[in-house]
Amino acid sequence: MKETFNDDEDVVGPIEMNENVGDVKPEPYNMPAGFVWCSLDVKDPVQLQEIYKLLTENYVEDDDAQFRFDYSVEFLQWALTPPGYYVDWHVGVRTEKTGKLMGCITGIPGTSFTHSLTHSSTHLLTHSLTSGY
Repeated sequence: MKETFNDDEDVVGPIEMNENVGDVKPEPYNMPAGFVWCSLDVKDPVQLQEIYKLLTENYVEDDDAQFRFDYSVEFLQWALTPPGYYVDWHVGVRTEKTGKLMGCITGIPGTSFTHSLTHSSTHLLTHSLTSGY
């Protein structure tokens, strides 16, 4: 549904329509040799600490590398587990040999509002890959 924004023929609505879930590749992309995808359980204190350490040591929020991520573990868990969150939206990359967490991508469901329209959306919260690779 689109509605007129003003008298100048501007139209309000999504730039791209939502993808059909059936069109999304069901299998994960192949990883380079030595790395594997993993699911991350942010309710598991050990895995949550791994995510926290990865982000604290590697995630920088500005181009000059002056502002570093350092939220508390409790805040991180709260941010990643809102009502209606999906466990499988928290994924990681580990080394095959040691199992060390090398990167992660996490997302939560959200709702966006554009004028009188409401849209379901996904908010990607964190992404990081350890330096040196």
